[in-house]
Amino acid sequence: MVQDFRCGGLLAEGDDGLAARHRMLQPVLPQDISSLARALLTVPAQERRGFCAVLFDHAALAARHVAETGQLHCLWGNGTLDAAARHFPLAKEPLWDDPTYLSCLIIVLHELQRRLSL
Repeated sequence: MVQDFRCGGLLAEGDDGLAARHRMLQPVLPQDISSLARALLTVPAQERRGFCAVLFDHAALAARHVAETGQLHCLWGNGTLDAAARHFPLAKEPLWDDPTYLSCLIIVLHELQRRLSL
């Protein structure tokens, strides 16, 4: 075990905190999807899929931390996708007729579907 100095928790050797990426530990609400899509709007199009995966990883790390310690993760909050996304800038919520926003929503939904199917 090694010390996770970011939050005072312990991680297994070689564990970068992303082992929980294969399952969702918190319920996923519409607000989670919207917040992730708004975060994706703030990054270049070619970086959105990777950034989306990182946000899911951060939420999983926080959810595991909360489950193990009963405390919020110091960076990623309570383990929800919304909390992980809100650590980054969010674009103003656009209307659903915005093609770029729809593209970001689709990226988020595809990543959610991928993780739920693992």
